[in-house]
Amino acid sequence: MNNFKRRTLIILLSAIVLISIMYLIESSKTQKEKKAQEQKKLIPISEREDIQEIDISRIRGEETLWEVKLAKEGDRWVIKHPFQDIPKDYKVNSILDHLTEDTLSDVFQVGEEELERYGFGKNSTITQVAVKDRDGNTYFFQIGGENSLKHAKYIRRDSQNELGLLEYWKVSYFDISSPRDLRLDRVVDFDILDVDSLEYSSKDKQFTLEKKEDIWWIKSGKTSEIASTRKVRELLSKINNLDVKRWIDNPKEEMKRNPILTIKLSIGEERSSQKKRSGKKGKEEKEKKPRRVVEITIWNPQKGKYYVGTSERKPLLVISEKRIKELLNVSEEDLVSKLVFAKVPFRKLKEVKISWKGNEDTALLGKEGWIWKKAKKKANAFRTWLENVTFDKVVPEEKLTKEEIYTKAEIYKLTFKLKDKKEIHYEIKGLGNDLFVTEEGKVFSGLSDYLPWRGDEEKEKGSERDER
Repeated sequence: MNNFKRRTLIILLSAIVLISIMYLIESSKTQKEKKAQEQKKLIPISEREDIQEIDISRIRGEETLWEVKLAKEGDRWVIKHPFQDIPKDYKVNSILDHLTEDTLSDVFQVGEEELERYGFGKNSTITQVAVKDRDGNTYFFQIGGENSLKHAKYIRRDSQNELGLLEYWKVSYFDISSPRDLRLDRVVDFDILDVDSLEYSSKDKQFTLEKKEDIWWIKSGKTSEIASTRKVRELLSKINNLDVKRWIDNPKEEMKRNPILTIKLSIGEERSSQKKRSGKKGKEEKEKKPRRVVEITIWNPQKGKYYVGTSERKPLLVISEKRIKELLNVSEEDLVSKLVFAKVPFRKLKEVKISWKGNEDTALLGKEGWIWKKAKKKANAFRTWLENVTFDKVVPEEKLTKEEIYTKAEIYKLTFKLKDKKEIHYEIKGLGNDLFVTEEGKVFSGLSDYLPWRGDEEKEKGSERDER
């Protein structure tokens, strides 16, 4: 090997050694920083899923003033003590976030005799938080006195004499005033958009609401009609906003007499963010949480007394009589949709084709809204009209064939094309402000101030459309 090649090899090896040393130094530095950061954490748990139990208690000296115990059962958290009930989801989620993410600032050591100065004396009132992970390990910390200059409170971990500071707003998630702060103060908690069906049963009416491809249907006896999405959501909102006035943790059996209303909700839970490997190589699929079914029962054991219970909760609940009567007065007729094109899932709509007297045009969804393909004009008013036009009555077609206003009306055909390539067809007859829409031998009859076939210049509507 000549001198040039030898020198080149030596330089190359030296560079590799130097890079390796620099990498080891940087890696060691990063590990030290990471370790130092980990040492400042409230507890040595980084994943929410690892936490199985949370115990928060208020202590004065040797006396426990109150204690609340939370435990994870399946995918849901429950309160196990001092009563058995459901907590507020957002409260528990906030506690979990802060347990796994918060770190202390200004960590320092103190002597045993100095603890009282920082709010950890023998007779001090402190809040203690204990956390158990899935391996059975328990970690705890205590919340002591205040540091008003830094807007924080002192934290003591695992009975050590090492203290740190945690900001007021973070401490507030653990430093609750009583177990009741965590208790769900509504009858039931859910997202109305996740509800797939509702079964309603009272002494004088029974019906079922079911959602299929974004369309709500109401079934009563052997009949099935399209329900108003807006009215269904209003009903679900009433149920979701039932505030609890009082809890009865040890109800008597006689309180569960004379059931006057039962509502059963089927709720499709969100897909989890965790991914599960399927059998085929390289493919992944999201794991879906089990469907949640909640049954709500209202009892009226004696005049003026109403009690509410759910399949998810052990206590009986007291809510206002006004709210109960609102649920009892729900009308099936009011829930039936009055929209002419109720069968069209507008969220999946791609385009609408309209044809008349050998003419045709198509309203397309573009980047700036709806546009007429041929006319090159905006079609937002047409799209809004389709989604909101209502009918006054449904008439059998044979009854209208002799009426002049019906026989002379112009015929227009509508074809709704969805994103999944499905098509829905309607036939419209229009004359003046009179509107007739034919579907399966039935004619939806009504009046409309805006008719798309008049040829008038469209006026764009600035306000957002109402939900069906």
